[in-house]
Amino acid sequence: IDQLYRIYADTTAGIYEGNPFLQSETLQGGEIGLDINRGSFRSQLTAYETTISNLITQRNLTPAENPTALGVRCGYDAASFTYLTCTRLINAASAVARGLELESEWGIGRGISAGFGFTYADSRYTANPEDPTAAGQRLEGVPAYNISGRVAYDALADWRIATDLRWVSASYGDAHPQDHLIQNAHFVLDVSGSRVVS
Repeated sequence: IDQLYRIYADTTAGIYEGNPFLQSETLQGGEIGLDINRGSFRSQLTAYETTISNLITQRNLTPAENPTALGVRCGYDAASFTYLTCTRLINAASAVARGLELESEWGIGRGISAGFGFTYADSRYTANPEDPTAAGQRLEGVPAYNISGRVAYDALADWRIATDLRWVSASYGDAHPQDHLIQNAHFVLDVSGSRVVS
């Protein structure tokens, strides 16, 4: 719904318009996997490749399309020394997403289990008529690596306590790293507790 109808306006960033005429993205692909189960140890390895058509991307609004009622002036604003980008979502690009996923779980004993996860994602534009230079570049917002480890304890009167630590590699806000729209590599720590209620 947001992509179809929402208009977001920010006097420090610009305008991002939805598009009620957007079509659904289409995906075609396949995957192959290997499962290993040995006692309390389980592991799964998956390789995948998917082609994406009608990929939703964005284009800059022309001066005639710039909305003035929202209080945002598109382009360079000499008063604030800022450049405000005004864009609209469109179906234009195509891409390929391929990668590897590994997930392992080991029941150590006495209610303790440990897990490990690894993802490599190579997701790139194959074409974008609105930005031909994006072809071959990585999709925005998709980190190349995601590595996680977790430990859980299940032996406290129906309680489960778990800790999950993840490292996520850098990703970018558009197809051009030189624009410096970067989400730096970072760690994420999750601690949770749950109890079975009967």
